[in-house]
Amino acid sequence: MLTSATVWEFVDKVTRMCQLAPQYCDLKLSSGRVISDSDYGKTLGELGLRNYDVVIVTKNDVDDDHLPHEVLIDPATDRLTERSAQIFSEWYDRYSNADNKMTPESATRFILGATNELIQKDDGRIVGLFNSYDGNKDGLIEREEFLRFYEDASREKPERVFDNLKSHFVRGDLTKCSDVYLSQEFTKEQMPRHTISHNQAQFDTLMGLLDRNDGTSSQVWELIRMLETNQKIY
Repeated sequence: MLTSATVWEFVDKVTRMCQLAPQYCDLKLSSGRVISDSDYGKTLGELGLRNYDVVIVTKNDVDDDHLPHEVLIDPATDRLTERSAQIFSEWYDRYSNADNKMTPESATRFILGATNELIQKDDGRIVGLFNSYDGNKDGLIEREEFLRFYEDASREKPERVFDNLKSHFVRGDLTKCSDVYLSQEFTKEQMPRHTISHNQAQFDTLMGLLDRNDGTSSQVWELIRMLETNQKIY
């Protein structure tokens, strides 16, 4: 990105790469400064960001206590709701091996993602999972068996399931944090670098100040360089 791009455009692009919304992560510069909302209207040049600078992205805890929790079990069918089943099925894909099967080894990654605990394949939770849900005892958890595990957990220990969801950055309303974005259109179209360049009267005023060739000309030129391309060719 060019140094004339806004900090918001940079934050938006980086957080999308991380599959998170901006409000669920912090971006820290190599200087130790954390990018804040008040920086969004600045350019990367004004922020002092340069090529090859290191930016550390840290995920924030999901604060969803103010949100109503969606039901996990459909009361009409006593089965997982379509949305909850979709989320758990995606987890199965994420933690399965290359053959799209969940082994004790890949299940350790599942436990790590759900609880942030690094365990071995002989951990009691892994052993218990396979003893209870590996129906044909082939050492693999099939997709339907994994969904049945979460179906049972959603009935018996829903609070644990919501903790698992939070660890995977899914809110209690079953919305992924990566799907919760600030208003892109508002931010992009109402940034000064956009509005000034698209308001011909304002842009003409700037060009008139540049033509004065006085002590302010260099500052005016720096401002013009930060703007998006104007439609009128000078």
